[in-house]
Amino acid sequence: MGGSQLRCVILDEYWNEVLALIANCHPMSTTEEVEAKRLADVFLQIMAKNTTRIEKIRDFIAATESVNISEHMREGLVKHLSTQLVHHRLWHHVLTKERDGIQFHERKVVMEPAEAEPLCKALTEAQLKTNQKIHKIVEKKLDQAKSLRRKLAEDFVKVSIEISSEMREILSQKKSQIPKAEIASIAASITKQKLDDIREEIENQIEIMRADLPVPRVSKSSAAKPRKTAPRKSSKK
Repeated sequence: MGGSQLRCVILDEYWNEVLALIANCHPMSTTEEVEAKRLADVFLQIMAKNTTRIEKIRDFIAATESVNISEHMREGLVKHLSTQLVHHRLWHHVLTKERDGIQFHERKVVMEPAEAEPLCKALTEAQLKTNQKIHKIVEKKLDQAKSLRRKLAEDFVKVSIEISSEMREILSQKKSQIPKAEIASIAASITKQKLDDIREEIENQIEIMRADLPVPRVSKSSAAKPRKTAPRKSSKK
């Protein structure tokens, strides 16, 4: 087996282990997967450099700090690559011998997503702008919804305090004993007014949230057309 063939075998084993490790770490996105593969590729580039062990370690640490991956992925991948640093001389020999024939294996796979979308699914500039606009609107509406939920919670607490206060004030003005039915009626009357105010506030907030929503366009071709019915034939006796 020649030097280049041995190099391919070693690199095949290297990438098989790295890709399996990345898959087992369950990358959170395609970007993280690409970043993890890029770090593994940078490791080979560092090993191929004619530098000292200390310099290789320093370059590797710098590479791990600059890569954008999760802590879970970092812990698994960096730990695996760190074990290979011990064999830096062997790696340097494998990657630099017969240098004219060197080709870092699966470079194309490393620098591209595992599952690239077909070109037919590419968005036009207009579609991209529309999606970005919709994304901004959705974020704005989510923020408004959070604010509305927070305000409703505050309003309900405030209303509960007001109802209790008004009930105590009304009952204190009644010198004689009040029947339970009348107490329930007073409480229902006060509560209804308060809830009506809250409902009106909710409706106003919903209208505000609907204000800048895009109105879907209905094309003329998709508009409902009146169905033509054939005239009934009168049956002759």
